[in-house]
Amino acid sequence: MIFDQLCGIAERYLPDLIPILRKVRIFIFDVDPRSTPIKVRNPDQLDGIFMPYSTTLFHFENCLYVIEDTLKDQTGASQKRRFISVDRFETKDKEKCLLICVGSFVQKKYDDINGFGTMIEGLVDEAFAGDKRYFRSFDKIDIAYDEIDKMHNDCLRNVKAVVDFAQRINSSENFILETRPVKTRKSKKSDKISRIHQRPTYTLLHPDKIREQMGLPDPGIGTGVGLRPHERRRHVRYLSNSKYRFDDRGVPIEPRAIPSGPRRGELYYKRIDVPATWIGPSESRRRNKIYRVILDR
Repeated sequence: MIFDQLCGIAERYLPDLIPILRKVRIFIFDVDPRSTPIKVRNPDQLDGIFMPYSTTLFHFENCLYVIEDTLKDQTGASQKRRFISVDRFETKDKEKCLLICVGSFVQKKYDDINGFGTMIEGLVDEAFAGDKRYFRSFDKIDIAYDEIDKMHNDCLRNVKAVVDFAQRINSSENFILETRPVKTRKSKKSDKISRIHQRPTYTLLHPDKIREQMGLPDPGIGTGVGLRPHERRRHVRYLSNSKYRFDDRGVPIEPRAIPSGPRRGELYYKRIDVPATWIGPSESRRRNKIYRVILDR
């Protein structure tokens, strides 16, 4: 897989990438981001984006992106994140290459187009073909979302796609399923990076599909007037009912405005962080794999 190729190149040419590739968590997607329509997110949606891990890898058949937070518990797209973008391509001479781009990006508002764009900073790209190494660099590229599709620079479009796929990870419909091998053979070389078959991988699936893959029964619909308990991802609730106008000591609470989402600007008195919930067993072992449902932190 392309991740294993990247590990080999990092061990040979790019030692600065080794610590990142050792700690990264790998999400597997079965779609091609270059042929998937990218949705332009509004500010409310971008404000709520978060990565499931501080260093997250989006792995596709012919490309991958590594995204690294620069802040603890980073939320939203307005703060800088580091990235590695890797693409397969062929030269005019039909030589197969990997294009590796390293830099940082941040979402920036463009008032003139009433939308958000992606600012790329410190972009350095290198191409590898067998034992050949090519090098180029750019100081800064600043371009709006509407213009990116007109360009033929895969790196820029990939960074744009990262925001879209991060939003998919954050969606409430799917949960994160971890798949890890029961046994792994560790490399005898201490400086070698664990390859993809030696480490856990992650996928996004609906709860029904997760139970099917884990070989678990459906928990049922419950009894009496209540319906089946439902799974939920982590989310925030804003309570605006007047009964929440006072705290536990009877002191009036100053209302605040909801910062994002469809109720943005509406006044609320109390905020509740609702934890993620999974119904029934969350771990199973089938054949040579261990499956585990990951709840939001």
